Amino acid sequence: MAEDGLRVLAGGLATAGAGRGVTLVGGAAGDAVAATGRWLAPATGDLVENFMYRTGGLSYAVKPGAGATAGVADVAAATRFVTTESVAVSGSRAIDLGASYEAGVRSLYGNIEKMTYQAVVNGKVVTGIADGVTSMGGRLTAVEAKFVESWSSSLRNPASPIGNTPWAIAEQQAMVDQAAKYSASFLGGVVYHTNSMELATYYSQLFKNTGTTNFRFVITPVK
Repeated sequence: MAEDGLRVLAGGLATAGAGRGVTLVGGAAGDAVAATGRWLAPATGDLVENFMYRTGGLSYAVKPGAGATAGVADVAAATRFVTTESVAVSGSRAIDLGASYEAGVRSLYGNIEKMTYQAVVNGKVVTGIADGVTSMGGRLTAVEAKFVESWSSSLRNPASPIGNTPWAIAEQQAMVDQAAKYSASFLGGVVYHTNSMELATYYSQLFKNTGTTNFRFVITPVK
């Protein structure tokens, strides 16, 4: 694929960096998690990975969505993300929609397993269990799914009507903490799949502002 095409596909992916203070404990052995993400098809995915490695990442300016958090408008250049095939969601409750979205995202990968991790974040040793870990280009990478029914009313949106409630603030902080832990724990960092361009744009900038760079957001629409 020509590099112009790769620039379109790869625009906005965060530059992957080496994990910091990583010690994996338990879970599947690295080589045993032999899946390659199929969200671009393996060959195209490898081309994008190589292109991003050589260029250090590219950003494109796009107009933030109408429901975007106010702070997003101040970002110098919003981000264009790789888009995967759509996944089906079902259910009437938010928890059911989220669970079906996660199942759909997992179906895009050949193999995802739980893995225990240990790393050093902000000078402190942290441990935990990542629900989904796969191998991309030989690098262990965490995979997360963040379904958003409505960004304007989402608890992950600080500008939503409930965005400043204690439980919403806790969820927003949990997003930041999780990204920092996974970024430090896995050489491939973490890939966040979401159906919300606003969430991807807002948290991409927030993660960077808080010092996390070993991540990327991918838009996975719903059908």
